[in-house]
Amino acid sequence: MSDEKAEFARELFRRWHGQELSDADAAGLVAFFAPIDALAARAATDLGFDDEPAGYDVVVARLTAKDRP
Repeated sequence: MSDEKAEFARELFRRWHGQELSDADAAGLVAFFAPIDALAARAATDLGFDDEPAGYDVVVARLTAKDRP
Protein backbone atom coordinates (compact mmCIF):
# COMPACT_ATOMS: atom_id res chain seq x y z
CA MET A 1 0.00 0.00 0.00
CA SER A 2 1.39 3.37 -0.93
CA ASP A 3 1.57 6.13 1.67
CA GLU A 4 -0.26 8.40 -0.78
CA LYS A 5 -3.21 6.05 -1.07
CA ALA A 6 -3.34 5.48 2.69
CA GLU A 7 -3.36 9.23 3.29
CA PHE A 8 -6.14 9.62 0.71
CA ALA A 9 -8.19 7.00 2.57
CA ARG A 10 -7.57 8.82 5.86
CA GLU A 11 -8.58 12.17 4.38
CA LEU A 12 -11.70 10.69 2.80
CA PHE A 13 -12.74 9.18 6.13
CA ARG A 14 -11.97 12.41 8.00
CA ARG A 15 -14.17 14.41 5.65
CA TRP A 16 -17.06 11.95 5.54
CA HIS A 17 -17.06 10.79 9.15
CA GLY A 18 -14.97 13.29 11.13
CA GLN A 19 -12.87 10.46 12.55
CA GLU A 20 -9.29 9.26 12.24
CA LEU A 21 -8.34 5.88 10.77
CA SER A 22 -5.75 3.52 12.18
CA ASP A 23 -3.02 2.25 9.86
CA ALA A 24 -4.80 -1.12 9.66
CA ASP A 25 -8.12 0.47 8.74
CA ALA A 26 -6.50 2.73 6.14
CA ALA A 27 -4.84 -0.34 4.61
CA GLY A 28 -8.21 -2.10 4.59
CA LEU A 29 -9.88 0.77 2.74
CA VAL A 30 -7.05 0.94 0.21
CA ALA A 31 -7.43 -2.80 -0.40
CA PHE A 32 -11.21 -2.37 -0.71
CA PHE A 33 -10.82 0.34 -3.36
CA ALA A 34 -8.07 -1.48 -5.32
CA PRO A 35 -10.49 -3.23 -7.74
CA ILE A 36 -12.26 0.09 -8.42
CA ASP A 37 -8.89 1.76 -9.03
CA ALA A 38 -7.89 -1.03 -11.43
CA LEU A 39 -11.22 -0.80 -13.26
CA ALA A 40 -10.88 2.98 -13.67
CA ALA A 41 -7.31 2.61 -14.95
CA ARG A 42 -8.40 -0.07 -17.43
CA ALA A 43 -11.33 2.05 -18.62
CA ALA A 44 -9.07 5.07 -19.13
CA THR A 45 -6.62 2.92 -21.10
CA ASP A 46 -9.41 1.44 -23.22
CA LEU A 47 -10.61 4.95 -24.07
CA GLY A 48 -7.08 6.08 -24.92
CA PHE A 49 -7.30 8.82 -22.29
CA ASP A 50 -3.84 10.02 -21.29
CA ASP A 51 -4.73 12.65 -18.63
CA GLU A 52 -3.65 15.51 -20.89
CA PRO A 53 -6.05 18.11 -22.28
CA ALA A 54 -5.21 17.11 -25.87
CA GLY A 55 -5.99 13.49 -25.02
CA TYR A 56 -9.29 14.55 -23.53
CA ASP A 57 -10.21 16.35 -26.75
CA VAL A 58 -9.35 13.26 -28.81
CA VAL A 59 -11.49 11.01 -26.60
CA VAL A 60 -14.43 13.42 -26.69
CA ALA A 61 -14.18 13.63 -30.49
CA ARG A 62 -13.99 9.84 -30.76
CA LEU A 63 -16.99 9.32 -28.47
CA THR A 64 -19.00 12.01 -30.27
CA ALA A 65 -18.25 10.44 -33.64
CA LYS A 66 -19.58 7.09 -32.41
CA ASP A 67 -22.87 8.71 -31.44
CA ARG A 68 -23.45 10.18 -34.89
CA PRO A 69 -25.44 8.21 -37.47
